[in-house]
Amino acid sequence: MQLCIPTEDDTGLTGRISAHFGSARWFTLVDTESGTARSVANRDFGHRPGTCDGAESISGLGVEAVVCSGFGRRAFRSMRSAGIPVYLTRSSTVREAVAEFNMDLLPLLIEEEACSGGRGLGRHHGHGQ
Repeated sequence: MQLCIPTEDDTGLTGRISAHFGSARWFTLVDTESGTARSVANRDFGHRPGTCDGAESISGLGVEAVVCSGFGRRAFRSMRSAGIPVYLTRSSTVREAVAEFNMDLLPLLIEEEACSGGRGLGRHHGHGQ
């Protein structure tokens, strides 16, 4: 499965997970079968809060699921429409989040838990909160 994990840097499996999907500078793409990772720049980085089109920002990358720490409601709806599930993690690195995903430990995000227009409003923002 091809996972997309929003990250602060482009260091692959050692990458630090961004606190929010839309504000990530990078997306780290991980093939869960081979364990390989590659980073791509977030094409929608710097958008205004509440305007992220999550599915559009990762279109064409072969993403089958997203693992993140925080997610906006508009981006969530976009992912849901595209059939891409979003999982929540408290891990700080890509490697840790992938391990949790592979052990089926990550809950699916539901719309009520997504942020409602702006950064820092959801209960899933930041690590360990």
